[in-house]
Amino acid sequence: YEEVWPLPSGHEFRTDLYNLYHILNHTILFGGNYSNQAQAMIDALLRNL
Repeated sequence: YEEVWPLPSGHEFRTDLYNLYHILNHTILFGGNYSNQAQAMIDALLRNL
């Protein structure tokens, strides 16, 4: 795929950021371990800034 249509730089960070939205939504809806997963994702994103 990337040979024909290269992904822009930073796409992995943005993908992780977009996925965080869904984990935060699940945290609100279902609680439980989603908050731990969200915090881990936030920590990882902040390390990659």
